[in-house]
Amino acid sequence: MARLNAHTYQDRDDAVTRYILKIDDAAATARKIDATQADLYRQKLIEASAGGGALLQAEADVLEIDIATLCANVIQRHNERCAHTHDIEIKRIKAKADVRAAANASAMHAIFENFKAAISFS
Repeated sequence: MARLNAHTYQDRDDAVTRYILKIDDAAATARKIDATQADLYRQKLIEASAGGGALLQAEADVLEIDIATLCANVIQRHNERCAHTHDIEIKRIKAKADVRAAANASAMHAIFENFKAAISFS
């Protein structure tokens, strides 16, 4: 647990800024996707929506499943990722609003810790 004292932050605005950055960083970590992965998933979704393509056909061949099943799986996983990301985003927005309204850095710290716990189960 972080130890907060009068010298931890320059002032209330500094604490707000730092906790908002911590919330954004925690949300990014919870999403667990990098730019290359996002591009690949986007391409797979485009192909799955069209009923198949070269990338998905190669994957279906390796997995030894039919392309229709793979397309359905890709679309299902996309919908699950969207729901997961949306849940994190709503919690992120709420936590940031709560930090801005918090009376002091100790309250901000509690908000941040509750946020981290909430998104770890998302």
